[in-house]
Amino acid sequence: MQKTNYIYLLITLFFLFTNYKNSFGQNGEWVKGHYYTWSGERVEGFLKHRFQAQFGSGPDNSLRFMADRDAKRITLTTKEVKSFVLQIERDKVDSFIVIKNFTINVFATYREDFVKVVATGPLNLYMHYSTVSTGSKYGATTSPVSNWLVQKGESLTLIKNQSNFKEVMPQLVSDDTELVEKITNKEFKYRDIEEVIRLYNQKRFTSLN
Repeated sequence: MQKTNYIYLLITLFFLFTNYKNSFGQNGEWVKGHYYTWSGERVEGFLKHRFQAQFGSGPDNSLRFMADRDAKRITLTTKEVKSFVLQIERDKVDSFIVIKNFTINVFATYREDFVKVVATGPLNLYMHYSTVSTGSKYGATTSPVSNWLVQKGESLTLIKNQSNFKEVMPQLVSDDTELVEKITNKEFKYRDIEEVIRLYNQKRFTSLN
């Protein structure tokens, strides 16, 4: 490797890791909410959801907590928290739980991490949050990224794009021929995943009652 290229690489890595650490040190806003410990204790206060890609298989997501506005702020992880709820608006909450052993890409495999619960039923729909950094000669830019995960039974499936959606989703809803046909004919696309999950769960609940 030429000396100038080597120096450029070192400078790029410096900016990458510096900006990577600082740009997304904190995500979200402080909101009212509560969390549950692994022993089942409910703790109320003010919470802030944070996420930043980590090295290895550790969680990208964490939780900042303070009992009240004057209390000490602490950081909690999947080791202390089983689930948490954020009061986003007066009549709207976001719920997060811990899921285990899932893969987003060749660089990101997790022993466990927090995910947002979007839908529950025969098919559970989760959203996992992280960040990605892209480098250039001017430094690095860190941006949030999110990925859909569908749980059926004990199996977790990543839905990452339209091609993947069309390939995998018919298998997950194979007992609903109408939905399979609409996915195959592109009446339902990747952007419609929430609606597909909602319709599938609704039909399954109706058939059981």
